[in-house]
Amino acid sequence: MTRANGIVLLPTLPVEAGYQFWKTKRWDWRWTWIALVPLGFAVYLLIKWHVTGDPFAAFRMRSQMSYTSFDWPWRGIRGAIGIMIGWKPGDAEIVGAQEFIFAMIGLICAMASWIRLRPTYAMYITVSWLIFASTTFMESMPRYTLTKFPIFVLFGLLGENRFWRVAITVWSLLFLALFTSLFTRGGWAF
Repeated sequence: MTRANGIVLLPTLPVEAGYQFWKTKRWDWRWTWIALVPLGFAVYLLIKWHVTGDPFAAFRMRSQMSYTSFDWPWRGIRGAIGIMIGWKPGDAEIVGAQEFIFAMIGLICAMASWIRLRPTYAMYITVSWLIFASTTFMESMPRYTLTKFPIFVLFGLLGENRFWRVAITVWSLLFLALFTSLFTRGGWAF
Protein backbone atom coordinates (compact mmCIF):
# COMPACT_ATOMS: atom_id res chain seq x y z
CA MET A 1 0.00 0.00 0.00
CA THR A 2 2.85 2.42 0.62
CA ARG A 3 5.25 1.64 -2.23
CA ALA A 4 5.12 3.28 -5.64
CA ASN A 5 5.48 -0.15 -7.24
CA GLY A 6 1.89 -0.92 -6.20
CA ILE A 7 0.63 2.03 -8.24
CA VAL A 8 2.38 0.53 -11.27
CA LEU A 9 -0.05 -2.38 -11.09
CA LEU A 10 -2.99 -0.10 -11.95
CA PRO A 11 -2.20 0.07 -15.67
CA THR A 12 -0.15 -3.12 -15.84
CA LEU A 13 -2.77 -5.67 -14.74
CA PRO A 14 -5.45 -4.47 -17.18
CA VAL A 15 -2.85 -4.68 -19.96
CA GLU A 16 -2.19 -8.30 -18.94
CA ALA A 17 -5.93 -9.06 -18.94
CA GLY A 18 -6.26 -7.45 -22.38
CA TYR A 19 -3.25 -9.38 -23.66
CA GLN A 20 -4.67 -12.68 -22.41
CA PHE A 21 -8.08 -11.84 -23.90
CA TRP A 22 -6.42 -11.00 -27.24
CA LYS A 23 -4.55 -14.34 -27.17
CA THR A 24 -7.43 -16.59 -26.04
CA LYS A 25 -10.48 -14.59 -27.23
CA ARG A 26 -12.18 -15.59 -23.95
CA TRP A 27 -13.19 -13.48 -20.96
CA ASP A 28 -11.99 -14.68 -17.56
CA TRP A 29 -14.03 -13.38 -14.61
CA ARG A 30 -10.96 -13.60 -12.36
CA TRP A 31 -9.73 -10.45 -14.09
CA THR A 32 -12.36 -8.46 -12.19
CA TRP A 33 -10.16 -8.82 -9.09
CA ILE A 34 -7.94 -6.20 -10.72
CA ALA A 35 -10.50 -3.65 -9.56
CA LEU A 36 -9.23 -4.18 -5.99
CA VAL A 37 -5.76 -2.83 -6.79
CA PRO A 38 -6.72 0.84 -6.16
CA LEU A 39 -8.14 -0.23 -2.80
CA GLY A 40 -4.61 -0.56 -1.39
CA PHE A 41 -3.77 3.02 -2.25
CA ALA A 42 -7.15 4.19 -0.96
CA VAL A 43 -6.51 2.49 2.40
CA TYR A 44 -3.09 4.16 2.56
CA LEU A 45 -4.67 7.56 1.92
CA LEU A 46 -7.38 6.90 4.54
CA ILE A 47 -4.74 6.03 7.14
CA LYS A 48 -2.82 9.22 6.33
CA TRP A 49 -6.04 11.23 6.54
CA HIS A 50 -6.93 9.66 9.90
CA VAL A 51 -3.46 10.23 11.38
CA THR A 52 -2.60 13.66 9.96
CA GLY A 53 -5.88 15.07 8.67
CA ASP A 54 -4.34 15.25 5.19
CA PRO A 55 -4.33 12.17 2.93
CA PHE A 56 -1.44 13.62 0.90
CA ALA A 57 0.69 14.68 3.88
CA ALA A 58 3.55 12.34 2.95
CA PHE A 59 3.85 13.91 -0.50
CA ARG A 60 3.87 17.41 0.95
CA MET A 61 6.45 16.44 3.59
CA ARG A 62 8.70 14.91 0.93
CA SER A 63 8.47 18.09 -1.08
CA GLN A 64 9.38 20.22 1.95
CA MET A 65 12.17 17.99 3.28
CA SER A 66 13.97 17.08 0.07
CA TYR A 67 12.68 19.85 -2.21
CA THR A 68 11.48 17.14 -4.56
CA SER A 69 8.13 17.06 -6.28
CA PHE A 70 6.60 15.51 -9.37
CA ASP A 71 7.69 17.06 -12.64
CA TRP A 72 8.54 16.10 -16.21
CA PRO A 73 11.26 13.40 -16.44
CA TRP A 74 13.62 15.63 -18.40
CA ARG A 75 13.76 18.10 -15.52
CA GLY A 76 15.26 15.50 -13.17
CA ILE A 77 17.58 14.22 -15.89
CA ARG A 78 18.72 17.76 -16.67
CA GLY A 79 19.32 18.27 -12.93
CA ALA A 80 21.47 15.13 -12.76
CA ILE A 81 23.55 16.39 -15.69
CA GLY A 82 23.92 19.75 -13.93
CA ILE A 83 25.15 17.98 -10.79
CA MET A 84 27.69 15.99 -12.83
CA ILE A 85 29.07 19.23 -14.23
CA GLY A 86 28.82 21.54 -11.24
CA TRP A 87 29.54 19.54 -8.10
CA LYS A 88 32.85 18.30 -6.71
CA PRO A 89 33.89 14.96 -8.29
CA GLY A 90 32.93 12.52 -5.50
CA ASP A 91 29.45 13.95 -5.05
CA ALA A 92 29.01 14.49 -8.78
CA GLU A 93 29.69 10.79 -9.36
CA ILE A 94 27.08 9.49 -6.94
CA VAL A 95 24.42 12.18 -6.91
CA GLY A 96 24.69 13.06 -10.59
CA ALA A 97 26.36 10.43 -12.74
CA GLN A 98 24.88 7.31 -11.13
CA GLU A 99 21.39 8.79 -11.10
CA PHE A 100 21.78 9.72 -14.76
CA ILE A 101 23.26 6.35 -15.79
CA PHE A 102 20.52 4.35 -14.12
CA ALA A 103 17.81 6.66 -15.43
CA MET A 104 19.14 6.06 -18.95
CA ILE A 105 19.36 2.29 -18.38
CA GLY A 106 15.73 2.31 -17.28
CA LEU A 107 14.65 4.40 -20.27
CA ILE A 108 16.54 2.26 -22.81
CA CYS A 109 15.19 -0.93 -21.27
CA ALA A 110 11.66 0.49 -21.22
CA MET A 111 11.89 1.18 -24.96
CA ALA A 112 13.48 -2.20 -25.68
CA SER A 113 10.84 -4.01 -23.64
CA TRP A 114 8.11 -2.86 -26.06
CA ILE A 115 10.01 -4.68 -28.82
CA ARG A 116 11.32 -7.79 -27.03
CA LEU A 117 8.94 -8.56 -24.14
CA ARG A 118 5.24 -9.11 -23.60
CA PRO A 119 3.16 -5.93 -23.23
CA THR A 120 2.65 -6.47 -19.51
CA TYR A 121 6.36 -6.30 -18.79
CA ALA A 122 6.75 -3.32 -21.10
CA MET A 123 3.94 -1.46 -19.32
CA TYR A 124 5.40 -2.32 -15.89
CA ILE A 125 8.87 -1.03 -16.69
CA THR A 126 7.63 2.05 -18.56
CA VAL A 127 5.25 3.20 -15.82
CA SER A 128 7.88 2.42 -13.15
CA TRP A 129 10.44 4.51 -15.00
CA LEU A 130 7.99 7.38 -15.40
CA ILE A 131 7.08 7.38 -11.70
CA PHE A 132 10.69 7.33 -10.50
CA ALA A 133 12.10 9.70 -13.13
CA SER A 134 9.29 12.27 -13.02
CA THR A 135 10.73 14.37 -10.19
CA THR A 136 12.45 17.70 -9.85
CA PHE A 137 15.45 15.94 -8.29
CA MET A 138 16.18 12.29 -9.06
CA GLU A 139 17.20 10.21 -6.06
CA SER A 140 17.88 6.51 -5.60
CA MET A 141 17.52 5.60 -9.29
CA PRO A 142 19.97 2.67 -8.94
CA ARG A 143 17.84 1.25 -6.12
CA TYR A 144 14.57 1.81 -7.98
CA THR A 145 16.02 0.30 -11.15
CA LEU A 146 16.39 -2.98 -9.28
CA THR A 147 12.61 -3.12 -8.79
CA LYS A 148 12.07 -3.11 -12.56
CA PHE A 149 12.35 -6.87 -12.94
CA PRO A 150 11.87 -6.93 -16.75
CA ILE A 151 15.33 -5.38 -17.01
CA PHE A 152 16.76 -8.69 -15.79
CA VAL A 153 14.80 -10.52 -18.49
CA LEU A 154 16.23 -8.15 -21.11
CA PHE A 155 19.75 -8.61 -19.74
CA GLY A 156 19.22 -12.38 -19.89
CA LEU A 157 18.23 -12.10 -23.56
CA LEU A 158 21.20 -9.83 -24.22
CA GLY A 159 23.47 -12.25 -22.35
CA GLU A 160 22.85 -14.94 -24.95
CA ASN A 161 25.61 -13.16 -26.87
CA ARG A 162 29.04 -13.85 -25.34
CA PHE A 163 30.27 -10.26 -25.69
CA TRP A 164 27.24 -8.80 -23.92
CA ARG A 165 27.31 -11.49 -21.24
CA VAL A 166 30.91 -10.55 -20.36
CA ALA A 167 30.13 -6.80 -20.58
CA ILE A 168 27.11 -7.11 -18.27
CA THR A 169 29.06 -9.25 -15.79
CA VAL A 170 32.05 -6.89 -15.65
CA TRP A 171 29.78 -3.83 -15.44
CA SER A 172 27.75 -5.43 -12.63
CA LEU A 173 30.86 -6.39 -10.67
CA LEU A 174 32.31 -2.89 -10.99
CA PHE A 175 29.12 -1.28 -9.70
CA LEU A 176 28.92 -3.84 -6.90
CA ALA A 177 32.47 -2.94 -5.87
CA LEU A 178 31.76 0.79 -6.06
CA PHE A 179 28.55 0.70 -4.03
CA THR A 180 29.95 -1.79 -1.50
CA SER A 181 33.04 0.35 -0.90
CA LEU A 182 30.87 3.43 -0.43
CA PHE A 183 28.60 1.62 2.00
CA THR A 184 31.44 0.16 4.07
CA ARG A 185 33.00 3.62 4.41
CA GLY A 186 29.70 5.02 5.70
CA GLY A 187 28.85 6.78 2.47
CA TRP A 188 25.58 7.13 0.68
CA ALA A 189 25.08 4.12 -1.55
CA PHE A 190 21.42 4.48 -2.44
